[in-house]
Amino acid sequence: MYVVNDIIKAQPGTTKPYLVTATQSDVSTDIPELFVIKFMQNAVNEEVSGKILFNEYLGTKLGKDLGLPVMQGEFFNLPQSVINTSNELIRLGAEPGICYGTKYVDGQTAIISPKTLEKINNKKDFGSLLFYDQFLLNIDRGYNRGNWFFDVNFQLRAFDFTQILGGIEQWNCFTLQHLKDNPPKLVESMDDIEYQYLADKIDSSRTCFLDIQRKLTNIDFNHYVQSIPPTWDITSDDKQAVVDFLEFQKLHSDDIINSLKNKFNLM
Repeated sequence: MYVVNDIIKAQPGTTKPYLVTATQSDVSTDIPELFVIKFMQNAVNEEVSGKILFNEYLGTKLGKDLGLPVMQGEFFNLPQSVINTSNELIRLGAEPGICYGTKYVDGQTAIISPKTLEKINNKKDFGSLLFYDQFLLNIDRGYNRGNWFFDVNFQLRAFDFTQILGGIEQWNCFTLQHLKDNPPKLVESMDDIEYQYLADKIDSSRTCFLDIQRKLTNIDFNHYVQSIPPTWDITSDDKQAVVDFLEFQKLHSDDIINSLKNKFNLM
């Protein structure tokens, strides 16, 4: 686990991500690395719960296991001594303890357009990115330019999974049960033009979803709820509900693909 040792600056975002330096231990000889982290906080109208951190963890970890171009995710220990060095973290009511974040990557957020997509080197991932956002019911990418990222190697990366699971930040077994729709109901953000631009650049509509669907068959979703820190206050019922929801989505992956093909004329 990494240990946060310095707060650098706030990053754009409603959940108050911060650019920090961190090391893999508290040994002073370690070379600090740059990360963007999110942490639990209690300021009125600016709360960030453990479930938001879980959403980020699930989105990055599962995405990596499925071979998607996501950021490198890590757990962090945020010490009270570091919080005390930042007036803003004190104001936010930042909680010390285990939080979550991703490796800082050089690049930029940008508006998705046909012109920008022409420069991208990983067009093979476009179908998987469409599928993944629908699989997790991510409502906050589409038109949100802050959630599309191009690294210096012109790779389009997916990041920021705060609004998955239908965008319900305090999700529970009842809200997840309500989200089990078949045939799938596409998230509203799939109507945003940015997703159409992605679909228009897909080289082979017949095979664009095969890789992620194949990898999905080997995934054990229980793995993702076993590592959740107890301080995130995610109950055993919550964990089982997440696993059940993901299993439901996997069971109906063919239906998700058919809905996406019909939506974006990928026939």
